[in-house]
Amino acid sequence: MWYRYGLQVFRQFSVKGRSEKFEKARMEALILFRQLRRTGNDGCGKLGRARPDVCPSGVRGVHFDQKEKAWTCWWGEAGVRRYAIFPTADCGGFDASFKEAVKLRTKKNREQYKFWLQR
Repeated sequence: MWYRYGLQVFRQFSVKGRSEKFEKARMEALILFRQLRRTGNDGCGKLGRARPDVCPSGVRGVHFDQKEKAWTCWWGEAGVRRYAIFPTADCGGFDASFKEAVKLRTKKNREQYKFWLQR
């Protein structure tokens, strides 16, 4: 795993079959790790300290849908993923619809993660 443009990138190595394939996949992974470690010292930061998830909007769970021209946000309720759509035309512009989506997302997160004192 490494970071590209602030997003996590994962690469898989196939190990199906005999043990030779496992060793080959292991060596490929080690070679990639060494290459990333070598190039990471020039300021790219491909390998380094773990960073939080970064999405293009800056807020986890809020994304812009270009086909619908609307901000969408998602949250979980009782194991079901729920969505809300905020079109830019209906909410009064690009920034206003983004703020509404972020506001709803944070409200739903606060409802989900309440601290209940238990004895």
